[in-house]
Amino acid sequence: MDKVLIAGIEVEGGGVKILGKKSESVWSFWTEGTSMDLDENHDEVWRSWSSEPVSSLDLVVPEDWPMFHPSKIHPDFLDWFRANYDKVRAMMPKDQRRVQEKYRHKRWLEVLDMPR
Repeated sequence: MDKVLIAGIEVEGGGVKILGKKSESVWSFWTEGTSMDLDENHDEVWRSWSSEPVSSLDLVVPEDWPMFHPSKIHPDFLDWFRANYDKVRAMMPKDQRRVQEKYRHKRWLEVLDMPR
């Protein structure tokens, strides 16, 4: 099987694609992403990166993934994101949770097709 986009999540100045590949009945997951930095002249520098494949989705999803803006979640993995969304939000610091609630929560509910 070719690589599959599991989730696309963005944040100002970059983003992460969580990718997966199924071989026989076993999935492997890795990330590819971009980030923006400033050089010594204050010019934007875009960097690309990727991680090594691992056997568990929770090992590649950023710890603070609800702070990211979701663009796409693969239908086969919606249940994983739904099951973990409230747990991860509950562990976030209060101020971070307030920001997430104000700017990202509605979009996550929409993408995950969860009740508002």
